[in-house]
Amino acid sequence: RTVQTNEVGRTTMLVAGLGHYGRHQHVDTIHLREVGSSSGLNMLFDRFHFANAGVSFGDPASKVRFDADAWGEPRIDISGCPTVVSRAGCDIAPLDARDPERRLTLLSFVWPDQRQRFERLHAALDIANTDPVYQSPTKADAAEWIDDQLGNLDDEPTVVFHSIVWQYFSQDTKDHFRAALKRHGERRSAPLAWLRREPAGDVADLRITTWRDGSIIENDHVLATSSYHGIGTRRQDQRA
Repeated sequence: RTVQTNEVGRTTMLVAGLGHYGRHQHVDTIHLREVGSSSGLNMLFDRFHFANAGVSFGDPASKVRFDADAWGEPRIDISGCPTVVSRAGCDIAPLDARDPERRLTLLSFVWPDQRQRFERLHAALDIANTDPVYQSPTKADAAEWIDDQLGNLDDEPTVVFHSIVWQYFSQDTKDHFRAALKRHGERRSAPLAWLRREPAGDVADLRITTWRDGSIIENDHVLATSSYHGIGTRRQDQRA
């Protein structure tokens, strides 16, 4: 079978981006849509706990925790994360985190000497197995799925997210994905954000493009960088 991973450490970047979006767009609630979401564990981010620079977010009792050792310097502001009112994801080969065989598949792709990653993944899988908000991603092409999702959502604040998946999309999917975001961004009044965390040399960087009232108000703005597994997330731009 092909490699399929779901690294929950990457949610540090999701929280960093959502905090920026919430503060700058002055929104309290969002619809969250993730493409290339594997088993959908990152969409449970608000069931995890994050603490950085005197600010905390999420469930303080969660066993999936990102405390001082998860962040780099300069520290990034994670305040202002909106509440998720709906969430959904898609993947070309999704794994249901409630299925014991699929859980084993996810665990099998973690490097054997990385105990902390194992512990976080085990804890996230346990949350997925018991929390009613969890839903397995839909099997679909990213461009077709996001076009359909945005076409059926009300004109309310929406964030589209992906992490370390862009390189696996065909050029046709990339072109149609960009076109769908542009078309929906230009017809909506509520802010639509394209938040992505993708390779940038030795690190992964977090970028945001935001449409509001039919126009782009942020274009390819780099907010943060981190290791490929999300640890060491640090502020890249003073406005972040």
